[in-house]
Amino acid sequence: MRGRRRFGCASRERRTRVGTAGVAMGLFEFYTVLLSIVISIGLASLLGTAMRLIQDADRVTFSAIHALWAVAIFLQQLGFWLKSWDYHALTDLTPVIFFTPLSLAILAYACSALVTPHIPEHGPIDLKAFHARQSPRYAVAMAAYLLMAIVQAIMMDPMTADLQIDGLVMGLMAAVILVSVRWSRIAWLQVLTPCLIMLAQLRFIIDRLIA
Repeated sequence: MRGRRRFGCASRERRTRVGTAGVAMGLFEFYTVLLSIVISIGLASLLGTAMRLIQDADRVTFSAIHALWAVAIFLQQLGFWLKSWDYHALTDLTPVIFFTPLSLAILAYACSALVTPHIPEHGPIDLKAFHARQSPRYAVAMAAYLLMAIVQAIMMDPMTADLQIDGLVMGLMAAVILVSVRWSRIAWLQVLTPCLIMLAQLRFIIDRLIA
C-alpha cells in the first residue's frame, strides 16, 4: 500500500501522518508519546493521592519514611521524562530500542502505583502501617528500575567513562535498596535509602536542566 513505511528500515525517513490536517510526526514524537502516557499515569497517581491525603488529613497517620519514598519516586518520574529526550536521535525502532525504554517506563509506573495507598471512603488511613506492609514491593520495583537503566545504557549508549560511573552508582543504589528490604528493622537505613535516591535524581534533573 502506498505511503506505508516499516520502522525497521533505517535508511528511510521516519514520518507518520496524523489527523485530517496531515501534521507530520517524527519517529521520536511517535515513540515518546507512548512513554509519556505511561509516565503521566504514574505522576497523576502520585499527585492525586497526595491531594486526597491532604484533604483527609484529619484521619491520616503520617509516615515520614513513606513521604520520602513518595518524593523519591516522584523525582524518578521526572528524571525518566527528561531522560526520554535522549531518544530524539532515533532513526530506527528495533525491538531492543522499543522494549528497553518501555520497560523502564513500566517499572517507573510500578513504583508510583505501589507507593500510593488505597484511600477508603471512611475510617483511618495509616501510612505507617501501609509503608511497613508495602515498602518491600516499591523498593524492589525501584531496584529493578535502576538495574534496567543499566541494561538500557549498555544496550543503547556508547560505553564511556561517564556511563561506567553512572552504571556503578545505579548498581550500588540498587544494592542499598535490596539491603534495606532485607534489614527492614534498621531505622537509619530506611531513611537513608530514599534520601540517596532523591539526591541522585535531583542531581540528574539539575544536570539535565542546566546542560
